[in-house]
Amino acid sequence: LLASHVVVRRTLSGLHAIVARAGQIDAEQRGVRLPLAEVPAEVATLVGAFNDALQRLDDGHARQERFLADAAHELRTPIAILHTRIENLAEGAERTRLLADAARLSVLAGQLLDLQRMKVHGTGRQRIDLVAMVREVVAEMAPLALAAGYEVSFEPLAARVEIEGDRDAIARALANLVRNAIEHAGGMGAVTVRVMPPGDIEVIDDGPGIPAALREQIFKPFHRGHATGPGAGLGLSLVQEIARLHGGEVTVHDAPGGGALFRLRLRSARSDGAPA
Repeated sequence: LLASHVVVRRTLSGLHAIVARAGQIDAEQRGVRLPLAEVPAEVATLVGAFNDALQRLDDGHARQERFLADAAHELRTPIAILHTRIENLAEGAERTRLLADAARLSVLAGQLLDLQRMKVHGTGRQRIDLVAMVREVVAEMAPLALAAGYEVSFEPLAARVEIEGDRDAIARALANLVRNAIEHAGGMGAVTVRVMPPGDIEVIDDGPGIPAALREQIFKPFHRGHATGPGAGLGLSLVQEIARLHGGEVTVHDAPGGGALFRLRLRSARSDGAPA
């Protein structure tokens, strides 16, 4: 009986290791395999087959990522050609609509390429001034917001907020949040962008807001709040991925005066000075 107890304990210890490793497997973690050490011969064949299946899934996922990255890259040239040809058309409402459609295609291709590039290469890190970066992005997005009928304001709550991160990636995330407000806030009111210590960015609009039941869904890839609305549902997913790669998060709340408040929170930040 004692010998049987020892044998059973040794056998189960190997199975416990397999269970623990299996619990670490998720869609974002590649290369995880179940251990074969101390596994009973009767189970080793099954574990080996499962590891082979994991390898095939990893290979298939890698092929899919390469395909999406290549497709997004190849789309840029015909979209640029299409945009140039549309600009040569006579002024009118149809030309304006076609230019807007071409711009959305260009944004979609860029978002697909950004997502795949970050998944493969991650983000580069450097010391950046979040206040200066956000001010530049707001200035670039202001003409688009004004043309859509919004007032735009920038409210830094400190003269300087330094963070460790990828400047280009964070700028893309902010641009997507502002673009989301422009597309879904109803075409009127104000869009306010706020920077605050230790490393938060808020984008606030006066639109109808986002129901609490939908707040987790909107960050999923290809989710669209309105089936007939602009965009392809990748912008907020890209923002979430950038936040995750910076050890932070993006959340949505009710704005104090109504509307939606998106908060992009970035970790490892520091600030100094008084509000500018």
